[in-house]
Amino acid sequence: MRKLVDAPRKKKQWTEKEEAYLQDKWGTVSIKGLSKALGRSENAIIVRAQRLGCGAHLAGDTRISLNQLMLAIYGKNMLGYTSDRLIRYGLPVKWHVVKKNRFRVIDIDAFWKWAEDNKSILDFSRFEKYGLGAEPDWVDVKRKADYKKLQLHGQHNAAWTKTEDDKLRYLLSKGTYTYSDLAAELRHSEGAIKRRILDLGINKKPVRCPPENGRRTRWKPCAAW
Repeated sequence: MRKLVDAPRKKKQWTEKEEAYLQDKWGTVSIKGLSKALGRSENAIIVRAQRLGCGAHLAGDTRISLNQLMLAIYGKNMLGYTSDRLIRYGLPVKWHVVKKNRFRVIDIDAFWKWAEDNKSILDFSRFEKYGLGAEPDWVDVKRKADYKKLQLHGQHNAAWTKTEDDKLRYLLSKGTYTYSDLAAELRHSEGAIKRRILDLGINKKPVRCPPENGRRTRWKPCAAW
């Protein structure tokens, strides 16, 4: 018989910081995710949320929070500015009331219908395939077009994270990645990667591009800067 393992903070008194985190993330992070983040059982999370008056969770709903939507598509960069801009263009958001609090949500089907009519103002270059579950066929075409544009021109104000810096160092240490490979892995343009290598003072450089048509070619970056 499998032995049950208690959550790390079982029977520990809840702190104000933990309660604030729970209230802030309720409806945007799954109960399982909250359980892992706070080191408590899922049942403890649910009970505490009820005592705090957090109301119903969106798990299993056809809606997601606006925050979840923006994180899935754009990551952590310019979330507030971008969401406000999309709302001005008619993004179909509604308010989800949770006792005394509320937050904005969006029906996924309604989002896809709106998105198809507003492709020109969306950027799917960082949007993982099926990041929001099943998606219309046109989405992957848009994703590839935006990613190609990103590789050529870069993404404005796309700040590098520590995780991305660490991954860049790791990939360069392998000695098998070209600038093009790194751009695909890190979702930054080749020019941005070149600048980041210089900024971080990394001595290791990407490998040369493979020969074209089996012939040796003079070394150059895989795309123009």
